[in-house]
Amino acid sequence: MGAAQWVTLQADSYEAKVSVATLCAYPDSCLANMVEMELASCAADSAATHPCIRLDCCESVAREVVALLRQRDSYSPPTDARLLRALQQQLDFLGLPGPQVVSGQEVVLVPSYRLESMLDGASWGRHGMYIYSSSTRGWANIAGDQDCRPAKMQANGKAGSGLVCCASTLRAERTGAGQDLAVVVTNSWQDNATALMIDSTLGCKQIRSPLQHTLVVNSAMAAAGGKLYLLGGERHPHALLDAGTPFEVYDPHVNAWHQAQAPQLPGGCISSHALVSNRSEGLLLAIGGYNSDERTALASASSHVLLYDVAGGSWRVDPSGCMYPGAGSETWAAAAVDDHAIMVLGSSSDGTSARNDLLDLRMWRWRDGCGLLNDMTHNIGLVMYEGRALAVGGRQAYADFDSEGVAMPSATRKVRAYDVANDAWSELPPLPYTGPKAVGVIDACPVAMRLRNALNWLA
Repeated sequence: MGAAQWVTLQADSYEAKVSVATLCAYPDSCLANMVEMELASCAADSAATHPCIRLDCCESVAREVVALLRQRDSYSPPTDARLLRALQQQLDFLGLPGPQVVSGQEVVLVPSYRLESMLDGASWGRHGMYIYSSSTRGWANIAGDQDCRPAKMQANGKAGSGLVCCASTLRAERTGAGQDLAVVVTNSWQDNATALMIDSTLGCKQIRSPLQHTLVVNSAMAAAGGKLYLLGGERHPHALLDAGTPFEVYDPHVNAWHQAQAPQLPGGCISSHALVSNRSEGLLLAIGGYNSDERTALASASSHVLLYDVAGGSWRVDPSGCMYPGAGSETWAAAAVDDHAIMVLGSSSDGTSARNDLLDLRMWRWRDGCGLLNDMTHNIGLVMYEGRALAVGGRQAYADFDSEGVAMPSATRKVRAYDVANDAWSELPPLPYTGPKAVGVIDACPVAMRLRNALNWLA
């Protein structure tokens, strides 16, 4: 193979030096033959300065090829379907084995929620984790002995039961774990930030808790690059925590939460906001909420867009002058609807509908999406599933009152789906429930994940 130890791979404006040993790790591959011929050509040509191989692909695919060659078994393939297909085609041409792609049926899992009803004294059985599958077009209730969650996370069929939580999915392609993992973190003054990991067989185990978010409510969590990011929240009046915005990062490889640099805000903290990553998981955006660590008369609604560069570990406030147009609305939820857009769902000022704002990350410009014309717009859960944004549950902004002036909270079990391409809403089957019709679901934290042998639970 000559004296050369390195070969340059090129594609468009991208190039990278890779060792000969790495390139020839698969000696029977077309790539190894290309390397041998290039080395022989350079040895015969005294004018040649360095062996170089040009890949017939775009820059983004070439980067993935180099990453796979260098990282081998620890390589995490891209989550973008188009990029993954293009990568597989290039690997087939080069004669290299493709990355391990997790198989399994993708479902919507609702691992945490609360029940709301005016029938406070009633009890209607056990209610576990909800699962929606597009193959069955219906919901399953994983309850009783099949529900692995601790009792305090379960809605026991009484009004107000269940804990408010945050939940996100760690994708297998990002962690190298071989399966998707859902992580649920309690977000309540009644619990010291219990953290639970749910695997692709619906088994659970408790993981280490985020110390900064003990006795903190109205935080927000999102997954990016194989890690979890937990930002902001309102501190309990008796919590012995430093002032400012708590920001913690969970690394599943070491099972630990790391205190990270938080954004610098005029109000000192942010709470009741949405936190979302873009489709490629290179950016985090915190949108909406309040500029305060306590909900007081001095807390002001935030119009800021906080941008976090996951790779660089740095924050920017209002990139390119972009500010959130829905400041002052309540109950923000957000999702990445495509490669370049973020959807933010918040209630209208009068609480009779949900505003739908779409942010173009290429131009940093907002546009109006079709609003959700329903008064159950508070405490909604939002998740992307098979190209549509699913809004799960919700309640009225203000409770109705009976003839004696007693508040009658009103919530729903409805699930609505937003079609981004057609800018339209439709309705899916409601969440399963066998009790009184007056019962609704609030504070749901739905996630999309792939389950192994999902039909075992959905049959």
